[in-house]
Amino acid sequence: YLVREVGIAWFEGDQRVASFSILASEDGVNFEPLLANQQSSGATQSFERYDTPDTPAQYVRIESHGNSLNADNAIIEGTAFGCTLDAAGAVISNTRSSERRRPCGLGPF
Repeated sequence: YLVREVGIAWFEGDQRVASFSILASEDGVNFEPLLANQQSSGATQSFERYDTPDTPAQYVRIESHGNSLNADNAIIEGTAFGCTLDAAGAVISNTRSSERRRPCGLGPF
């Protein structure tokens, strides 16, 4: 897949600011940072979407760096948004045309 955004719903996301990093991997072993040292808004329990560099990946990891109250983070739900790729890395399908923001569209995997 070509990862373009990651969506995260934080536990008590309207009461605290979560600190985190997002990493991606094609093999599940070697992870590269997409976004480092990020913070949630602290204003909602709904999904917050984080734009990432367009990155081919099979795995996405969210690393916790604590929150504004303690060293914990809890995620209610998470998803990656982007496009399906063929073996050569070319975009082969639009996943949700109603959310087209970039040429191949954006949709959850």
